[in-house]
Amino acid sequence: PFHDLKFQSRNSIKATWKPHPISEHIILNSLKWPKKVGNDLRTITDESLRFKALMSEEDTFDVARTGMVLRSAKSLWPVALCLALVDSSNDPSNVVRVVKFHNLILGHELPRIASMRNPLNGKDLIKFCGVKPGPSVGVANEKLWLWLFLHPNANREDCIKFVRGLSLSGLS
Repeated sequence: PFHDLKFQSRNSIKATWKPHPISEHIILNSLKWPKKVGNDLRTITDESLRFKALMSEEDTFDVARTGMVLRSAKSLWPVALCLALVDSSNDPSNVVRVVKFHNLILGHELPRIASMRNPLNGKDLIKFCGVKPGPSVGVANEKLWLWLFLHPNANREDCIKFVRGLSLSGLS
């Protein structure tokens, strides 16, 4: 119930105020649990909101965006999906929608793809694909992941061809 509430804490090094979720504060400071638990809680709540937004789009299943949510949530994606259901209204059709969404995730093998390693790292993008060092490497990497979710059987050479095609459109 506290996932939307935030508090401001002061960073002693830079003397800046930074918003943090109340739930993370409770986990770390009141319960004295490890920081990993607080980070996992933040991941679960953030990704559950993203799942909820994806499921609200009626009759569409965005493979790439769903795969990116799974990639962010890692092994916690089933918990985040359940939280998206719990956070929804008490409408019974939401359960049916979540089950369909879960089956679509498994049918497209998105958990397997999200947990695999990217065939190209940043150095490969610069060396083989002509992407300039800097923020463009991150942009190219994200576009490559989105493409990989749509082409799960792609090999390293296919990825290089795809990114080279991107470099012609302003990434290099």
